[in-house]
Amino acid sequence: MKGARADDARGTLSDASIGKRHTSSRNGGITDILAEHGGAAAATAHSTTLHADIQPGKLSRYQTPGISDTRPALSQGDDRHAVATFIASLIANGPNPVKCCAPDSAHRPFLLTAYERHGALMARQQNTRSSTDEVVERPPWLIPVLVASGVVVFAAIFLWYYVGPTTEEILGTAPESTDRLESVHISIGDVQLAIPANFTRFAAARSGGAMERVDLHALLPEFDPFTERKREEFDRSDAQSPVLHMRIEETNAVLAAQPRLELVYLPAVSNRAGEQGPYNLRHFVFRNETGFNGQDMYVGEGPAGSPAILICSRDEPLLWCRREILLSENVVLRYRYKRAHLADWKSIDNQALALVALFRDNARPATPPEELRLAPAD
Repeated sequence: MKGARADDARGTLSDASIGKRHTSSRNGGITDILAEHGGAAAATAHSTTLHADIQPGKLSRYQTPGISDTRPALSQGDDRHAVATFIASLIANGPNPVKCCAPDSAHRPFLLTAYERHGALMARQQNTRSSTDEVVERPPWLIPVLVASGVVVFAAIFLWYYVGPTTEEILGTAPESTDRLESVHISIGDVQLAIPANFTRFAAARSGGAMERVDLHALLPEFDPFTERKREEFDRSDAQSPVLHMRIEETNAVLAAQPRLELVYLPAVSNRAGEQGPYNLRHFVFRNETGFNGQDMYVGEGPAGSPAILICSRDEPLLWCRREILLSENVVLRYRYKRAHLADWKSIDNQALALVALFRDNARPATPPEELRLAPAD
């Protein structure tokens, strides 16, 4: 008898502690079990947080979310209704002590263990919700620092855009004259050149080495290179500008002078026979529907009897006259000057070719004087 009363006391105490731990899950439901038994709590219970898998005739598994505890299957004669009643009592009574099965029931130890696990899980969920609901206080200096950083970045971009170097200047592809005199060794196709730096127009060319093209400039009529004293003359772009622009370029798209005249230019002129022009030149006028609209062609006698072809613009502000000369099979010399200097076309042509010949000679290895050469061995 004493043993039975002790067991009852332990059972009542355990039930009371369960009821207290159940406070956090009062609104939970065992919908799958209660629906089977039609209990009143099944209609009001929310999503299940404590599950009992009661198969017909046996209690095979009792688990909480994330916790699985499988017990030996109970016999066909066990009372499933007692299990459902116990769970419904937990939902309905909350912290009040509840009566479970008899102290010697096979359900009791298992149900107590499962409910303890359920209570621990609910406590963890509550702690998680509390931690996510906490307000994180930001440092008071954070927003001012972000605003100041944005202002500094915006100011830097603004200054760079209006006063900073352009992309062309950074890459060395913007015109930038220099009065340096050292020679720059450049290789264009099969043509080797050693060009004084003050003839070059772009800083990128002064690095030397293999290139596809190099741009040069000089002042007419003497082909003077750039100096600071003559900067204003080099900056002129009016119709009387004395600046001569030269380009030595690798290309496969230029024909020799005679076939170019016959195949490209003469089919596009309106007077195929031409007319006598100024300065010992033959004058041709291009038709308006051609790609040479607004330009005239002048043809004179060039080096070695080949035609010297000059294409001159009639429209301002260009008024350029340009000429192309093949230096090798895949390298061409192109130069242009203002039409006002057309009267000196012959002198300009000779000096341009002489200047390029000088650059090529400077690029050749120096030959020692004849008296210093070693006599061939016998």
